Amino acid sequence: MVDTKYSEDELLGFVKASSNRQIILKTLATKDMTPAEIARVTNLALSNVTKILGDLKRKNLVQCKTPRLRKGRIYTLTSEGRKVINNV
Repeated sequence: MVDTKYSEDELLGFVKASSNRQIILKTLATKDMTPAEIARVTNLALSNVTKILGDLKRKNLVQCKTPRLRKGRIYTLTSEGRKVINNV
């Protein structure tokens, strides 16, 4: 489920409000990854990564490329996510 449409400034503020959101988006800007890979690269707890990915997905900043999988889901930045991270 995606929240209502947000302006670029609202999304930028949402991302800037959390250093962990910024870290995860910048990490996904390098390549598509699973939550476990993101956790390993960023040294964040897997539970935090999973929660933040859900928040970012609802804001249409990331998308899951393999939503039918229970494990090994691959996340990527959306075009909106790329725009926002380029302005952080």
